[in-house]
Amino acid sequence: MGSSGLSSLDSLPDARMYALQVHPALSTSCGTANCHGHPGPLAILPSSTGFSPDAEVTTPQDLVEPFRSSYYSVLYHCDLNHPDESAVIIWATDEQSTHPGGKALSDQDLDLLLKWIRSGGAR
Repeated sequence: MGSSGLSSLDSLPDARMYALQVHPALSTSCGTANCHGHPGPLAILPSSTGFSPDAEVTTPQDLVEPFRSSYYSVLYHCDLNHPDESAVIIWATDEQSTHPGGKALSDQDLDLLLKWIRSGGAR
């Protein structure tokens, strides 16, 4: 799993989409759990300020915190060449066998996460 093999920022999933849509979906579901709701390597913390739709974002490096670190944390568990096989997708749909938190995302949020992952990878 992971995003190894990518050679360019152009191959990464859409940073703007992450900040405006994916991060809010994850922070209101996964981010409320004991394992992801506290600062640390698995954190998906809500932003106290939100993300401005007017912000100029073309790469993940343009993101402000907590969006940037959350973006890379989630990206680490994505397979951009096989999005459906991404660990983050498997965990989000799992009913306990590999993800202690069980199924964490609604079908709508899962579709959004898959769309975001698919926005990256080989084009």
